[in-house]
Amino acid sequence: MTGAPSPAGVIVCPLSARVALQRYSRAMATIQIRDVPEEAYEVIRQRARAAGQSIQSYMREQVIEMARQRTKQEVLAEIEAALAEERPRNVTAESLAAHVAAERR
Repeated sequence: MTGAPSPAGVIVCPLSARVALQRYSRAMATIQIRDVPEEAYEVIRQRARAAGQSIQSYMREQVIEMARQRTKQEVLAEIEAALAEERPRNVTAESLAAHVAAERR
């Protein structure tokens, strides 16, 4: 395996190159987006250029930043979970009514 074309015309990669490619592929995820409107692409291209970055680098940073930010649903779920932990246990309507009545006296 020398990297030269095989009899079938297919280039054979050395084992070390294949192993390195497999490790890289497992370590990094890939996102491919199709059917991006031309106007949106141009805005992204201009922003990447203004930042001195390739489109790939610019979009990578945008995706990482987007993933860092919590969604409204995630924030609400955290609040609901925190409130559920703080709710007193064994509270009944009767005990609440008695407590309110006692506070009013």
